[in-house]
Amino acid sequence: PGLMLVPLADASLLGLVDLVDDDADVRTVLAEFLRLRGHEVQVAGGGREGMELLHKHGPPSVAVVDWTMPGIDGRRFVEQLKAEAPGTFAVVITGENSSVLRPHRHHVGWDAHLQKPFSMRALEKVIFDLLGHGDR
Repeated sequence: PGLMLVPLADASLLGLVDLVDDDADVRTVLAEFLRLRGHEVQVAGGGREGMELLHKHGPPSVAVVDWTMPGIDGRRFVEQLKAEAPGTFAVVITGENSSVLRPHRHHVGWDAHLQKPFSMRALEKVIFDLLGHGDR
């Protein structure tokens, strides 16, 4: 049989992850992986939809946000998220070089970023580290 991933923990212990990305394929793959690893995941196709999730369901534990999206982009989304839900961790994912993002980190306030392409393991590690679960 093929590779089988089993949830590592009850989703209620891992908290809610909001995944905000305008690329449907990226959303699908990342959401499925995170769910298989035991996370509860909500998806949004852009910043506006991500803010609607926040207002409707309350703040997630972690928001994984694409930096480059039409409309409300990652920068504006994270700024709004941090203003409304300062306890939510924000992970920016981007194809941009890290040196392009670095000057914006302090002002925007994200907690971690991953440059595309990144491994699923890297995403999982960042989320677990932010939530205080350490290396699993």
